[in-house]
Amino acid sequence: MMKQRSVRLVCSLLLVLAVGFLYAAAVRLFHIGIPCVFQEVTGLKCPGCGISGMCLALLRLDFKSAFLSNRLLFVLIPVFLFVFARMGYHYVKTGSKQLKTPEKQITAVILVLLLVFGAVRNLPAFGW
Repeated sequence: MMKQRSVRLVCSLLLVLAVGFLYAAAVRLFHIGIPCVFQEVTGLKCPGCGISGMCLALLRLDFKSAFLSNRLLFVLIPVFLFVFARMGYHYVKTGSKQLKTPEKQITAVILVLLLVFGAVRNLPAFGW
């Protein structure tokens, strides 16, 4: 059973990576990306604005550009990797997809940080 869950997890991860690489190739080839609907409607940047640019910069190992694309999400990459690794480990061991208490707490903190970042990044004083 654990082996099946491991294979399923690896296949899911590979699928997500494949879709990401296909999107990156399409952006580089056609010079178009998925626009932010929030920014199109309001003219303001949402907490996720710049994530495509960040990921594309990371693929080029351009860490400065990645950081400048979305500062908060760039800084949170190790946290996301930690949470996903714990979730994957727990899923393989138990088959449960439920978040454990530490992951719930980390997710709550991330959501608060994203909301604050979304508001602050649009203030003229910060000029990000």
